[in-house]
Amino acid sequence: MLRFTPSSHTTLVGDVTIAIDAQTRLPLDVSITPRGGASPAIEAGFTAVSFGAIDPSMFAFTPPTDATVRDVTDEVSAAVASAAHRKDIPSGEQRSVTAGSCLDTSVAVPLKRPLPPEVTSLLPYSGPLESAIAVERDGTTWLLVGPVDIATLQARADALP
Repeated sequence: MLRFTPSSHTTLVGDVTIAIDAQTRLPLDVSITPRGGASPAIEAGFTAVSFGAIDPSMFAFTPPTDATVRDVTDEVSAAVASAAHRKDIPSGEQRSVTAGSCLDTSVAVPLKRPLPPEVTSLLPYSGPLESAIAVERDGTTWLLVGPVDIATLQARADALP
């Protein structure tokens, strides 16, 4: 079992526990407990596991008779190559901003359009492991999200360009 507790005082994460199989060294269970919490807010793990050979029939797939099948390997490769070569952001466009480190990292994303009322009615959001706010700075709406409290997000919003 591997357990680590973040040293940052701003993160909402209390600890992360990972159960690892001793022979294969594969993670079998992960849980995240909020700071001050008694039980995990998030847990994902296997209830049963086998390390034997996988029956090849598990990967067999026959599409429905009315389906159209296309091989898009070349299209995907071209899109990945194109994205990898795109380094410039058009002038005047804002970039996302990150702040903090490790488990107190937040991201501020500039939005091209205002948030719909259904979303803004949910903000500010403060959960056991995550918070989110939207702020307006010089005509740009920013969405800030991270595993920190709202006060930390607001302080980081104040530092936005």
